[in-house]
Amino acid sequence: MCFASGVDEAEAVRETVALLKRADLAPLDVTGYGTLQERLDDGHDINQEERDLMQQALDENSVVVYQLTPFYD
Repeated sequence: MCFASGVDEAEAVRETVALLKRADLAPLDVTGYGTLQERLDDGHDINQEERDLMQQALDENSVVVYQLTPFYD
């Protein structure tokens, strides 16, 4: 799970994929879920930790990698 900022959702997803690839990872699925307000409007329950990470990504104009699930062959 990553939190990213961008001028729009598509850019945030592109930046996240680029960052993961630069880290020699091969992301299988990267999905944008929208802004905090969009997620709240959709009924998502967002805890304070996630809100803080979203704000950090926004403040730093960055991608914050929160959780990775490794898959091995």
